[in-house]
Amino acid sequence: MPERGAVLQQGAQPVGCLNPLTYIFQDFVLLPRRSVAGNIRLVLEDKHLTRSEMTRIIDDVLARTRLTEFRDALPKQLSGGMKQRVAIARAMAVSPAVMLMDEPLSALDSQTRELLMDDLVSL
Repeated sequence: MPERGAVLQQGAQPVGCLNPLTYIFQDFVLLPRRSVAGNIRLVLEDKHLTRSEMTRIIDDVLARTRLTEFRDALPKQLSGGMKQRVAIARAMAVSPAVMLMDEPLSALDSQTRELLMDDLVSL
């Protein structure tokens, strides 16, 4: 098993890319005291965005992951599949050039899995 290495990225980042490389863990890794929107906002806080830009991005990824009505819920109030969708929404929020995933759809029902897979492929 490799103990070290390097990742080289060539070319310009896509328009709107806020983070060149993003990773979606199999185990969602959500902050328990932050709401769904707060967990997504975490990855945007150091990007020098206005509050309205952050809100627009958060609204967009919540809609794309079908979590709009849960924006103020805490992780303990969500099912495992919903927590995984929050993790996916958080990764999508930065419009990464490269998205690495460790079985990100395994905790989702088949209908949600298909919808999110279509969205991830379109990215």
